[in-house]
Amino acid sequence: MTRIFILFFFCFSITSFAEQVIVSGKIQNPQSTNIEFEVLMNELSGEKATHRAEITPSGAFRVTFDVPFHQFMTIRNGGLETKYFISEYESVLNLSFDANDKSTLGANYNCWNEFNYQFPVFEGARRTFEVGGLQVLLPEQIVQDAHTYDERTFFARLDEYKSAHKHFVDNYAGISASFGMYLNNEIDWMYEISKLSYFIANKESINRHQLADKWTQYSLLRSINLNRSTYVGFPNFQNLLLAFIHYLHIENPVGEDAGLSFYRFADRNFNEKNKYFLQAKIMLDVHKNTSAPELAQRKMKEYRRSNAPKRYITYLESYFGKDTELIGRPIVPQLSFINKDGNVDFLSNYHNKVVLISLWASWCKPCIKGFQMSKESRQRLEAHGIVLLNINIDKTPEIWKNALEKHRPQGTNVFHNDLRNFKVLTGFSNLPFYVLKDKLGYQQYLAYDLLIQNEADIISLTKN
Repeated sequence: MTRIFILFFFCFSITSFAEQVIVSGKIQNPQSTNIEFEVLMNELSGEKATHRAEITPSGAFRVTFDVPFHQFMTIRNGGLETKYFISEYESVLNLSFDANDKSTLGANYNCWNEFNYQFPVFEGARRTFEVGGLQVLLPEQIVQDAHTYDERTFFARLDEYKSAHKHFVDNYAGISASFGMYLNNEIDWMYEISKLSYFIANKESINRHQLADKWTQYSLLRSINLNRSTYVGFPNFQNLLLAFIHYLHIENPVGEDAGLSFYRFADRNFNEKNKYFLQAKIMLDVHKNTSAPELAQRKMKEYRRSNAPKRYITYLESYFGKDTELIGRPIVPQLSFINKDGNVDFLSNYHNKVVLISLWASWCKPCIKGFQMSKESRQRLEAHGIVLLNINIDKTPEIWKNALEKHRPQGTNVFHNDLRNFKVLTGFSNLPFYVLKDKLGYQQYLAYDLLIQNEADIISLTKN
């Protein structure tokens, strides 16, 4: 993805904690002696918490519980089950209603049900689209429209939809300010999802070189702020974040290592909570849908040390293992190389040693710059017994030796012999390319881009 988007210029340090809300009221004609409130506690894992209050003979109840973000909680009483909007900003919520008549829950409840009855696209069927393992769920109705109508007609219909949605909310009396704000945001999210859906659903026939102009023509993502973390618990907001990444992939395909590109894009363009949600979602989706462990193995250490919400880290550790030990690690494939004396040597001769393999060439400027910038780090690593195996892939040994004389990279310098199997098994395609082998021959992953940032992790492998 070559385009960089600065979505919001103010970054906030967001501490992830839940707000306590007191829910109290009276229920007429209760169907049991208690009432339950189920709240989503982790938007990444789907973990929920159920809170129960006893109903007094007069029908009164009161309970206090944590609400980590705006959401629709589930209310249960006997056979009654319904959803109700709750905001983390409202410290007190009064609910007085008749269990035999849900409409008595009030304007917010009735507005939401009538809204979804008139406009089923918001909670209707979804179709899954996937790229690089990352999945997004787009409204089935919108996808069908994208396949049915020409571009101009499709976008004109979206404007009509949005106008009808806004008119409904603006003219509905009695809803709370927080719920009205949420509904208007929901309308904006769906509007932007629908616009992106046209290009995602028709990606096979879209001229990607025209997408930059389409971005301006249809004012994509102009109506919302993607860095607003308040609503990350809502599915449509999550899908908008994911649809944005899918759209950018159509405009600028990122090749085989899509997951890593998506991860880095999230790091550069999103703030705190939304960034951490996206990065966790990308790691999970890529592993679940492609069976590729590399992204999680490479990024979990960095993620764990970040300011990500504790509930995200806990879930990822339960899924991958605290040290991603629940994901199978590949064996570093065998390879041979030629040393300075002209003799053939093998990686297997470095058994029981930690080896950092660096593939480079005399014409690779990033390779040379990397050697220069990491010289002191490399010296410290060698002092801990780590083998720095620098494998040159120039066309002839003579070119290699001239480059050695000029640049003098720190470590054990050798010339390639046969890398065919190594390329296939490690995914090597570009320079510079690094592979870290532990004492047992397993491939370990560098968490950061700069060697100095990985020093402690690499040195720790010598102690195992």
